[in-house]
Amino acid sequence: MSLLIFQNALPTIAFVLNVLLQSTAVCAVALFAARCLFRHAPTLRYSICLTGLICILFSPLVVILQAKCGCSLLTFRIPQGVYGAPPVVVGSGSSPFGATANGPYAWIGRCFIMGLFAWAGGVVWQAGRLASGYRTVRRLTRNRRSYSPPGWEESRESLGQILGSTFPPVFTSPLVTSPVVAGLFRPMVLLPETRIASLSSLQIRQVLLHEGAHIALRPPLGAAVERAVRLLFWPHPLVTLLCRELGRAREEVCDNLASQEYGATCYARTLLALAQGSDIAPQPSSVLALQGPESSLEKRIVGLLNPRRNRMVRIHRLTQLAVAGTMAVVFAFASMVQVTAQRKSEDPKKGTPPRAIQSIQIVKVSGDQIILSVDGQIIGPVHFVYRNAGENTDKQPKK
Repeated sequence: MSLLIFQNALPTIAFVLNVLLQSTAVCAVALFAARCLFRHAPTLRYSICLTGLICILFSPLVVILQAKCGCSLLTFRIPQGVYGAPPVVVGSGSSPFGATANGPYAWIGRCFIMGLFAWAGGVVWQAGRLASGYRTVRRLTRNRRSYSPPGWEESRESLGQILGSTFPPVFTSPLVTSPVVAGLFRPMVLLPETRIASLSSLQIRQVLLHEGAHIALRPPLGAAVERAVRLLFWPHPLVTLLCRELGRAREEVCDNLASQEYGATCYARTLLALAQGSDIAPQPSSVLALQGPESSLEKRIVGLLNPRRNRMVRIHRLTQLAVAGTMAVVFAFASMVQVTAQRKSEDPKKGTPPRAIQSIQIVKVSGDQIILSVDGQIIGPVHFVYRNAGENTDKQPKK
C-alpha cells in the first residue's frame, strides 16, 4: 500500500500545492482587509474573516473540480524527475523508497511522504483535543444549576428584546471561573457561582448580554467553521492568524452589543470587575465550547474606549453580499493559477497516448510483480511467457 501511495503521489503533490496556493491567497487578502482597511469595524472584520475561512474550507473541492475541467490562466508543471527513476519491477517485499532513489528531485517525494504523515498525525492530535474538550463541556453542563434570581423572567424578556431573539437558558456552575457559552446545537450560558455574588445586577446584565450575543448573532456556526479549518489546515501559519483575527472580531462584536445600554465606559468597568481574581487567559471550557477569546482584556478595553470604533452590531445584507462577492472573486482568481503533474508532451484534450511495450523494462522477481512505466506510474501486473532453451529467452508481457 505504501508503494502505491508513493508512486502515485505526483498528482497528490499537485493537489496539495493547489490547495495551499488558494488558501494562502485568500488568507493574505482577508488579513490585509481586516487589519488595515477595516480594523475599527469589528462587524466587517468578522464577516471578512468568516467568508475567507469558508472559501478555505471549500478549496479542496474547488481544486478537484478545477482538475476535471482543466481551466486555468497560468499553469506550473511539476518536474517529471520528481519520480524520475528508471522503470523497474519491484516485489511486495521491496522498499518503496528504493524504487525512486535515482530521480534528481526524488527528495521532494520523500519529503512529501514524511510531511503527509506529519499532517495526519497533527489532525489526529487536534481531533483528540476537540473530543476531550467536548467531554469537558458535557461534564460542565451536567453539574449546572438553574439561574433564577428574583425578577429573572422580566429581565430575560428585556434581554431578548435587545438581542432580537429569545434569550438562551442560563445556568450556574462551580466548575467555571468566568462566563462562557457551552454547546453548539443547544447553546446555553454558564455563569461562575463564585463570581456572581461579587457582581452587581447591572454588571450581570451586561455579562449576559455579551454571552447572549454569542448565540443571537450566530457566531457558533462561524466558530464551527473555524475549528474545522484549524483541524485541516493546522500547519498553515496564515490560516492560524486568520482564525485568531476572527476570534478577536467576534469578541468585539459581542462587546459592542453589551455596551449599547450603558456605554463603553460602564462595560469596561464590568470587564475589570469580572477579571479581578480570575484567569484572563482563555479557559479550556470556553475554548472547547467553540467560544475561545483570542484577544487580551487590555486590548478589548482599549478598543472599547477608542472613539474611532464602529459600534455597529449587524451589517446590512447588501454589505454582506458585497463582502462575499469580493472574497469569491479573489478565490476565483487564485483558482486560475494551477499546479499540475501533467508532462509537457501530453495533450490534455486527447489524453496520454498508450505507451509502447519497448518503453517498459521488466525485471524478474519472486512474489507479486508490479510494472512501472518511465514516469513511475503503475501499469501492471503482467503475465510472462517463457520459451524453450533454443528459442529467444526474452520475456514478453502479454495482455
